[in-house]
Amino acid sequence: MTLRRLLFLLLAPACTEANPLYTTSEAVQTIVSSTTVDTTVDTTVDTTGDTTGDTTTTGAATTDDSTDTSTTSAIDTDTSTSTSSSTIGPDTSASTACDEVLYYPDGDADGFGDADAPGESACVAPPGTVDNADDCDDGDPDAFPGNSEVCDGVDNDCDGDGELDGDGDGAFACADCDDGDPDRYPGAPELCDGVDSDCDPDTLCPAQTCDDIKIEDPTAVDDDYVLYIDGDPTTPWDAYCHDMAGTPLSFLTLVNVGPDLNFSQYSAGGGSPGTDVRTNFTRVRLNPVNLRVDADDRTFASSTGQLMHGQFVVTMLPYATAEGCNNTANGLGNIDLTGTPFRVISSFCKLGANIMGTTMFSGGDQVVDFTGGGFCAWNTAGCVADPHVMPVGEMLALEYIGP
Repeated sequence: MTLRRLLFLLLAPACTEANPLYTTSEAVQTIVSSTTVDTTVDTTVDTTGDTTGDTTTTGAATTDDSTDTSTTSAIDTDTSTSTSSSTIGPDTSASTACDEVLYYPDGDADGFGDADAPGESACVAPPGTVDNADDCDDGDPDAFPGNSEVCDGVDNDCDGDGELDGDGDGAFACADCDDGDPDRYPGAPELCDGVDSDCDPDTLCPAQTCDDIKIEDPTAVDDDYVLYIDGDPTTPWDAYCHDMAGTPLSFLTLVNVGPDLNFSQYSAGGGSPGTDVRTNFTRVRLNPVNLRVDADDRTFASSTGQLMHGQFVVTMLPYATAEGCNNTANGLGNIDLTGTPFRVISSFCKLGANIMGTTMFSGGDQVVDFTGGGFCAWNTAGCVADPHVMPVGEMLALEYIGP
C-alpha cells in the first residue's frame, strides 16, 4: 500500500459520516488494528549521482517507490490519539457538590436567626436568613445576643437575666432595690421604718412626727421638715424638728409674729406689783398626733417684764393666757395661726377671783383675741389653775384645715 493511500485511509471522513458517533480516533484505531503498518517511511537521497532511487522501507509492509527524491523526510503518521475512553456525550466527571449549611429566618434583621424556626439547608444564604439561630425574640430588633441590657421589660441581650421579678411585686429585678422583699419596689408607699420602701433614697416617708424623720434618717439635724397628719400624704404641714440629736420635738412655726401678735400678758397693778410681763412666741410646740399645743414650752419664746404674784416672781407666761389683778380685765392675749393649716377649736375658760375677760374668734377661727383679769383672775384656752406658776401642759387644741 502506497503512503498516499495510507494517508487517505487515515483521514477519510467516510466512517464518521456513516456513523457520527464513530470518531476519527476510533477509525484510526480500527485501521491500525486490522492492518499492521509501520508508517515510518525513511527516504534516503542517493548521493552517488545515479538516477536509480534507492528507497528502503522497514516494517511488515514495504512500499517500493522508484522516485528518487532530493531530500530526506520522515513521515510519522502516529496520531497519538487517546482511546482510553469510549464514553459518548459531555464530560461530567467534574464535581458540582457544595458545603451546605443551615440558614434560619431573621425576621427582625438584627443578624440573629429565629431559634424556634426550622433551618433551611443551602449552599448560599436565602434572602432574609442568617447562619445562626441565636435570637431569643426574632420579632424585636432590640433583643439579640450581646445587646446592651435596658430595664424595659425586654431581655435585650438574650441572656435570660435582668427582666425577672423574684418577689412578685411587679417590679423587674433590674429596677427593684430588693427583689427579695415584695414591700420594696419603685413607687411603693414609703413607711417610716428606716427602710427605703420606694427604692428612692431621696424620698422621705410621710412622717407623722419628728421621731419618724430621725428613724428614716438618723443623721437628720434640727430643721424644717414636712410632717403629715396621721401619716397621710394628702395632709402635709411644715414643722420645725428640734433636738434631733436627742429627743426630737415638733414645733409649729407661726407666720404672723410681732409685739402684738401671738403673745400672752400678765398686766401689772393692784395685787401684782411690778411691770407687765409679756411673752411672745415665734413657734409653739405641737403634738403631731393629737394636735394639741403644749403651752408651757417656751423654747421659741421671749419675755419682757417682771411682777409679783403673792410670793411668786413671774417673768413669763404660757401660750394663750391673759391675766390681771387690779379688778379689771387688763390682761391681754392673741393667737394668730394665719398662714398655717390649723385653726383653734378649744374653748377658753376664766378662773380666779372677781373674774373678768372676753374672748373673740375671727379669721375662720385662726385668730383669737382675748382679755382676762379680776383680783386676781385669768382667761386661758382650757380650764387651768394658776397658769403663771403651774404647768398647764397641752391645753390648746387645734384642727387641721389643709394647706
